[in-house]
Amino acid sequence: MRRVLVAYASRYGSTAEVAREIASVLTGAGLSVDVMPVEQARDLSPYEAIVLGTAVRMEKPLKATLTFATEHRRELGRRPLALFSLGAHMRTDTPENRDRTRQHLAPLLAALPRPILMGFFGGKVDYGRI
Repeated sequence: MRRVLVAYASRYGSTAEVAREIASVLTGAGLSVDVMPVEQARDLSPYEAIVLGTAVRMEKPLKATLTFATEHRRELGRRPLALFSLGAHMRTDTPENRDRTRQHLAPLLAALPRPILMGFFGGKVDYGRI
């Protein structure tokens, strides 16, 4: 069975929720999936593919995601890689907001080998948790 890692960086939990939902879909497709924060994802060798997720805060990907990408660049380049992000601009899915989101992710994209798939999701603001 193919094994996939869904690693994410989340400040207030929304990105973690999406990571778990992605893992659920992949598991339903017959894959073996581990979900964990990027800080816990140290050994990528057991995985045949990686899904990496980050929140976009203050128009930047979270620092933990950049650290993960930099530290694991070589391993990430050896297997299929997908990237997803959550941010306020994608609450309305327009070409302009997709371009803006890509610009915000530029530091992360520069640190990664080219992802084969990218998905952008609208973030949520839960004022009770901020």
